[in-house]
Amino acid sequence: MLSVMSKKEYKELVDFMGGRFDAVMVELDKKADKSELIAIKAEIAGVKGEVSGIIEKIAEEKKNEILGVLDAHAKRSDDRAQEHDMLVGQVGRHERWITKIAKKTKVKLDS
Repeated sequence: MLSVMSKKEYKELVDFMGGRFDAVMVELDKKADKSELIAIKAEIAGVKGEVSGIIEKIAEEKKNEILGVLDAHAKRSDDRAQEHDMLVGQVGRHERWITKIAKKTKVKLDS
């Protein structure tokens, strides 16, 4: 079964991850040397961007997967509708033929 992250869940995840990174940065502010802190903050910002990119990529892949499933379902449905229409026409022709044959052979058909 497909699992899709809703916009709300996506936003909650990004907010949660952002909050976690922000909390780490606050702790580092208290403990680290300023030059070290700048490097660590830059690295955290990079990781934060990568995580956000990964989440967006996963969401896009899931969206594409769902659209593929929906397209396949719609095609099967359309094929079945076309087949149904064809069969209805064929049954109608058969009924007309049977009626003509019955009249020519003087056979009474029950309704």
